[in-house]
Amino acid sequence: SLFYPVFGLEPAGYRAVHFVLVVGALLAVFKIASLITRRRLAASIAAFFFAVHSVNAFTPFDVLFTPEVVYTFFYICAVIAYLRHRETNGRRMLAGSVLLFVASLCSKEAAVTLPVMLIALDVILNRAPLLKAAAAARAHLLVLGVYAALVFAYLEVQRPAFQSIFARPGPEVAYRFSLDR
Repeated sequence: SLFYPVFGLEPAGYRAVHFVLVVGALLAVFKIASLITRRRLAASIAAFFFAVHSVNAFTPFDVLFTPEVVYTFFYICAVIAYLRHRETNGRRMLAGSVLLFVASLCSKEAAVTLPVMLIALDVILNRAPLLKAAAAARAHLLVLGVYAALVFAYLEVQRPAFQSIFARPGPEVAYRFSLDR
């Protein structure tokens, strides 16, 4: 842990850092809802439901959920920076969005959905054509491509599992793809 030299084995420090991260994610939800709806009341309601939703029930209380909170924070901040980039065409916001995307990918693999989310938001909010929206998110798609190449080609993640499925399909196919037998 990065905080071990500071907090040692005392949990209070870790909980304080985790609480700050949870509040940061909550503020990020408020900010993105403000950008999308352009209404403070709607953003407040969105942040409230994010805070009390049952999916997030255990997240604020246990430091074991820190990767989820950090991933959420970086993911939402990347979307905010990207939306600001699309409004102002500022390169710093685009660079910030890409760096936040990388940080989100380093926190949790679920961040691979970000480029698709950015394209969808661009199509929905800015009424951009699909190809133009994809071209605007090309930096994020490039990062996703590099990440996918690293995970699948270099690290060979899941490679033996997929090879065994195709080599000898049997009951494990139903198990791996959650199919009824």
